[in-house]
Amino acid sequence: MKRLNIWSILDLAAPSILLGQTIGRIGNYINQEGFGPPTSAPWGVFIDPQNRPTQYVLYTRFHPTFFYEALLDAIFFILLIYLSKRLNVSGQLFAFYLIFYSLARFITEFWRIDTATIGEIKVAHVISIFAFMIGLLLFSTRKRRG
Repeated sequence: MKRLNIWSILDLAAPSILLGQTIGRIGNYINQEGFGPPTSAPWGVFIDPQNRPTQYVLYTRFHPTFFYEALLDAIFFILLIYLSKRLNVSGQLFAFYLIFYSLARFITEFWRIDTATIGEIKVAHVISIFAFMIGLLLFSTRKRRG
């Protein structure tokens, strides 16, 4: 029986995972969760009063951080498709997925108001930095194998 290459499987799955995460952010819009602070920007989205944090109950429009992340995820999805035709070492595409998604999450977490923190540090920032470093390490180790 032929042994499966886990890196090839992860490379194959990476674009689909990122596309799924893009769609998931649209789900955040539908559920009215994962939004940012109040804004007067024209792209601010209306959030129903029952979904607003108590400190923002008088505000109506909020930063659509879910759309910001969906946009970044969609851009990175396109980049993964582009890279999938150019990378020839298994595991490298998955490494780029880790790098891209952690960047998108790190950036958008600055606007999130419903995120877990430890003191002043957002947990998602720590996880994003960790995932980014794993992605870089994975890319460099897989590159050496190629």
